[in-house]
Amino acid sequence: MKLIIGEKRSYHQGSTFIKYLLLLLILFGLGLTSYEVYLSFKNSSLCQTESCKIMHFFDRFGVLNYLGVFLFTVLLGLTLLDFTSKKSVFFQRFRLFILGICLLVEGYFLGVQAFWMKEFCQFCLVVACLVILSFVLDVVYQRKVFWGLAGFFGFLGILTANFLVNVNLKPVPLDYPILVYQRNCPNCAVVEEYVKNNKIPVRFYEAQKVYALMRLVDLKEVPLLLYREDNYLLALVGKNAIINWLRENYVKFETNEELGASSKRVGKKEVFNETSEKRETQLFKQTTKETIRKEEKAQSEASFSNQTPSSLPLFSGEEGSKRGQGEACRIDKGCD
Repeated sequence: MKLIIGEKRSYHQGSTFIKYLLLLLILFGLGLTSYEVYLSFKNSSLCQTESCKIMHFFDRFGVLNYLGVFLFTVLLGLTLLDFTSKKSVFFQRFRLFILGICLLVEGYFLGVQAFWMKEFCQFCLVVACLVILSFVLDVVYQRKVFWGLAGFFGFLGILTANFLVNVNLKPVPLDYPILVYQRNCPNCAVVEEYVKNNKIPVRFYEAQKVYALMRLVDLKEVPLLLYREDNYLLALVGKNAIINWLRENYVKFETNEELGASSKRVGKKEVFNETSEKRETQLFKQTTKETIRKEEKAQSEASFSNQTPSSLPLFSGEEGSKRGQGEACRIDKGCD
C-alpha cells in the first residue's frame, strides 16, 4: 500500500514538472512570435534568410506571425486553466489537439523549406522546435501514446509528401548561359555534344529543376538556352537555334599545341599567357546589340525558309515528333 502511494506521489511530482516546463515553452513561444510581430511593424525580422523572406512573400493574407501569436495565446490560456480548474481534462485534450494540428502544419513548412527552397528559416526552425517539444511533453503528461503516434506519423507523412512532390525554388545563377535539358532527348544530346566539343562555359540544368521558371513563362520545350545580358533575358528553344547562337557568340581562335601555352580563365574569357614569341589564343564571349539584331533578322527569315532554325516565337508545330527529328522535345510528351 505504501509502495502504491509512493508511486502516485512520484508520478504527480513528475507531472507537475512537465506541466511547468510546458508552460515555459508556451510562454517563450508567445514572446518570440509577439516580438516578431513587433519587428514587422518596423520592416524588420529576427530572421534575414532568403527562405524567411519567401515564406512571408507568399503569405497570402500576411497573417502567419499573427496566427502564431494567437495560437500560443490560446495554448497559454488552456495551460493556465489546467493549473486552476479541477475539471481540466477537456482543456488538456483540447490543448493536445491544437498542438497536433500545429505539428502537422510545421511538417508542411519544414518540408517546403527543406525540399523546395533548399534553405531553412531560422525563426521557423525555432518555432517548429517549440511546437514539437510541447507536443511531446503534452503526450507524456497526458499519457496519450496513440495521439503521439498519430501526430508523429502525420508529421512524417507530410514531410515525405514534400520530398516526393516538390518544385525547386533554389535560385539559378545566370552568370553563364544555362542549358535546360531532359534525359532521353536526342536534340539535347546534340547541343550537349557541341558544347563539350568546343569547351563552351555553359551550366546544365535538368528541366525538372527549373520547371517553376519554365511554367511561369510558358516554356515547354527542351533544349532551352537561357542567358541574362544587361536588362533582358534571352530564351532560345531548339537545337539549331541554340547552336547557331553559341557559334556566333563564342569564338575560338586555334593555336599551335606545340607552343605549350598555359591558360588562365578570367570571367567568360580564357586567355593563354605566352611569351612575346608565342601566339595568343582567346576564348571569349562576344555579345553586342548588333549580334542580337542579326539573330532577330535570321529568325524573321526563318518563317519563310526552312534553312534557318526557328526560335521560340517562330516555333513549328512539329516539335517532339518523328523520334526527335524536330528541333526540340516537349517535356510533357518527350521526343517519341
